[in-house]
This record gives sequence, C-alpha cells and structure tokens, in this order.
Amino acid sequence: MPPVDEIVATDRHADGSDHALDELVNEGDVVMLTTHSGGHLTSRPLTVAGLGAGTLLFLVDGTADWVLSLDASAEVNASISTRRNDWVSVTGAATVSNDPEAITRLWSPAASAYFDGADDPRLRVLQVHMELGEYWSAPGAGPLGRLVSLVSAAVGSDIGSGERGRVTP
Repeated sequence: MPPVDEIVATDRHADGSDHALDELVNEGDVVMLTTHSGGHLTSRPLTVAGLGAGTLLFLVDGTADWVLSLDASAEVNASISTRRNDWVSVTGAATVSNDPEAITRLWSPAASAYFDGADDPRLRVLQVHMELGEYWSAPGAGPLGRLVSLVSAAVGSDIGSGERGRVTP
C-alpha cells in the first residue's frame, strides 16, 4: 500500500477539462445547501428550480429561520450528487429575492407540494452565485457504474479513476 501522501497526490490530478455549471447540474437535481446559522454550519436539501449563468436558483420559504439569517451576499455551499455519477461542489454568495416574475418563471407543479401557489407570500428565490466550483465524475453511470467500479477495485482491475475538474459559470 502506498503512503497516504502518494494516494492523496494521485487523487488530486485533474484531467484538465472544465465544465460549465449547466453541463453538470440540471433543474430538478437535489442539492444539500450549507449555510452559516447561529455560529454553526447547517444543511438542508433543496431542489434546483433553475440555472442562470453560473447561478443556481431555488424556490424557498422566505419565513424560514435559515433564510432570514442570510445576510447580504452570505457565503454558502451547494453539494450535488447527480443521477449521472457526478459530484459537484459549488461555493458562492447567496441572495434572496421576492421578484414575482422570477418566481412565476421558476414555478413548477412540484413546488406546489411546499407552497400554496406562485403567489404564496412566503415564496422567495434564492440565488447562489458561483465563485468556486469543482466536480468529480466516476467511471460508469448510476448505481451499476458504482458497482462495476467497486468490483473492479476489489479484484485489482483498473478501469480508471474518473475525472476531476473545475466548474465554470
């Protein structure tokens, strides 16, 4: 077994490719959004309602304590595990808006599980403006791809370690 520093150094290689945020994340993907609240990091799952140029958009309850605790341009992290066997981490400034046009544009039938309609007075748009992003992509796709990777590693076969790179706006 190689020393830990060699394993870490090997794992830190990037294949040199950058991918745009909207190539890796789709509307409907679920993220774990981490914020600072009361001196602690807290996370909650949110569904991506839309994507802009380097921006993740969510419909949120503006009366929720964690939303109310966001100050102007609060730094947050969104971690995403996609259905395609990709993992994405995006860090950036969060802003909250009550723009009715944006709410209407982002509204979907799925949002009605949480809100009384696009005119619900609690409804806000949370925007995460990406400042830094990374992705990791494992070989194969979905649960079967992960299983093949695990079995291959267990029998000493090298099917590749996937790729790692930067996420761009």
